[in-house]
This record gives sequence, structure tokens and C-alpha cells, in this order.
Amino acid sequence: MRKKIIVWCLGFGFSLAALLGASAHSRLQIHTSAAAETIRNSSMADKIESHTNFKSVRVHRVSESKSAATSYTGVIQARHESDLAFRVSGKIIKREVEVGDRVRHGDTLALLDPIDYELAVKLAEADVAAAEADASNFAKEEKRHIQLAKSNSVSQSEVDRVQDGRRSADARLERAKRAHALAVNRHEYCVLRAEANGVVTSVMGDVGEVVTEGRPIVRIAQTDEMEAVIHLPENRAKIEKGYVAHATVWAESNSDYQVSLRELSPIADAATRTYQAKFTIHNPGSDIALGRTITLRLATTSVLSKFEVPLTAIHQQGSAPAVWRVDNDHLISVPISIDSYREDSALVSHGVASGDLIVAAGVQKLDPAVRVQAWGEK
Repeated sequence: MRKKIIVWCLGFGFSLAALLGASAHSRLQIHTSAAAETIRNSSMADKIESHTNFKSVRVHRVSESKSAATSYTGVIQARHESDLAFRVSGKIIKREVEVGDRVRHGDTLALLDPIDYELAVKLAEADVAAAEADASNFAKEEKRHIQLAKSNSVSQSEVDRVQDGRRSADARLERAKRAHALAVNRHEYCVLRAEANGVVTSVMGDVGEVVTEGRPIVRIAQTDEMEAVIHLPENRAKIEKGYVAHATVWAESNSDYQVSLRELSPIADAATRTYQAKFTIHNPGSDIALGRTITLRLATTSVLSKFEVPLTAIHQQGSAPAVWRVDNDHLISVPISIDSYREDSALVSHGVASGDLIVAAGVQKLDPAVRVQAWGEK
């Protein structure tokens, strides 16, 4: 309003100067310059006044997370590792393997002294022969008594007695055969053999020791199926088989193996508070070795995008986390869903979108009524 009055006065002054002549015109120029300066000062004052109620805030431009993959370091282990033992007791007379030896299915690992078991086999063979003789005699006796019974030369009770004897002889023969088979098996158990292809990781028995049946002698890790064992923190303990995983072995240059989650422990380790996860290594090849360091890169296959937000931009709206979104010069408190935390930021799955401008600092001192001016965009 003040500017309109000054402009009207200037117009009236120029008209008056035209009527009064050159002298008045000169004096009017001086007053005109002063009026123009007044207008400029008035315009600047209006600008300053218009920004007096604005608050400058540092802002951050939301962008989609560049990398949803996380690396974890673990070791290579065999899925199946077995302690092999003799199924009979005895004295070890020979051991064929040492730690680190590779074995194949059926290879001999160790031997027990077989003398006692060979004698048991011979004894069982003798029992079988005796039982066969008895069974043969009772069969012949039964046949004769049946013929005599037809001519009433013997009573029926005598025939029944002979038939019962023949059945008993047959049962004893069957028992002797079973005992012989058992003796043969126990003799074969004097040889400890590998039950699968693998590598010897431990030896727990030596030549000259007398061992009981079931005591572990050799430990073998089967190499037909290898796996990577890692430990996940609590915020990644919900990992599922939908995750895409690749692995690299530190000792192998340019190695890249595809892995898949096989097992995830439901209980955290008491000391480290981490969860053990086992990943099957697909097509490991012959160069991969047990105990080597392996690094897994886990990336989710979820279709939901993740957006990275500074931790300093997050405030509490009731019981839920939220951020201040800048809309022109106004603030809007937007609830968010945090998927996971990083060192100085959080990955948000809901509430913000790529390109949103949010307040990055001093969020606890703001409210929706404050009008803001953005600066320091990152």
C-alpha cells in the first residue's frame, strides 16, 4: 500500500513539473531520487518480513538403497561327518589310513585280530553239520513209522512222537544256520570299511589297542555334499530360502559358488547371540577344501524396495517411527516401517518413496505448524 501511494505521488509530481517549468523540474528530480530509494528500501523490508517466520532445516533426498546385499564370513564344512567304529570288540592289528587321506566307499580303514571270530565260525559250521544229521535221521525215522502205521505195526502215538522229534530237529537246524550266519557276520566286522567317499579328519585308535564294539576309530567327512556355515545376527535371523546367495572362497581367486539355505538354527548361541545357518554349496568342484574361509553375499528376492534414511531423520510419532516430509514450505509427519538398521542409517520399506525430501536433523524440535526453508540437500 505504501508503495502505491509513493508511485501515485511521483506521477502527480511529474505532471506538476511540466506546468511549473525547468526550475521546478530540477527540484522534483531530487525528490524523485529520494522516493525511488524509499521504494527500494520498502521492497527489501517486505522481503525480510516475508521470511521472518520461516525456519531453515537440513534436508535429505530419499533414494532407493544401492545395495541390499550383506556379506558374512564362515567356514566350509561337510554336511555329513561320521565317526566309524568296529561292530565287535577286539585288538587292532592294522590301520590303513592317516588324517587327511581321501577314501572311497568300501576302502579298508582298520583290522581287528580275527582268530577268535574264525574259531566261532568253525564252531557254528560244526553245529550246522550236527543239526543237519539229526534232521536227516528224524526224517527217515518218520518215513518208516508212517509205512509201519499203515499195516498197524506201530501205534499212532508212536508215529506222533517221531513226527514231533523231526520238527524239533528241523528247528535246531534252522537255529544252527542262523548262529552260523551271525558268526560269519561278526568275523566280517573285524574289517572296518569306509561307508562313503570322503576324507579322514580324525583317527582315534591305533595298532595294539583293545577296543570295545562301538568305540569310534576313524572320523570321515563325506565330500559329496559340502556346505558353508555362517552365523547371522539377530536382525537377520528371519532369513528364508527365498534369499539369493552367492559365495566366494578366500583362497580361490575369481571363485563364485551358488549356495542355498539348508538349515537355520532356531536358538541363538548363548555366547555370541547369533544364529547358525548352513548353506549347501552347489557344484563345489574338487578344488574346494574343508575348513577354508568362505564369504557369503545374501540378497533378498523380495519385490519390495528398500529406501535408505539417516537415523537423525527419524522421530517417534506415538509408538511408531516417522520422518518429516517437506512439501513446499510445510512439514508432514509420515509414519515409516523400518526393515533393518545400518551403522548410521535405516532401511525403510514403507512410508517414503524415492525422491521425497525429508528433514535430516533437528527433527525433535519441529511441528506441523512451522514453515521451513530447505538447505543442505544431500
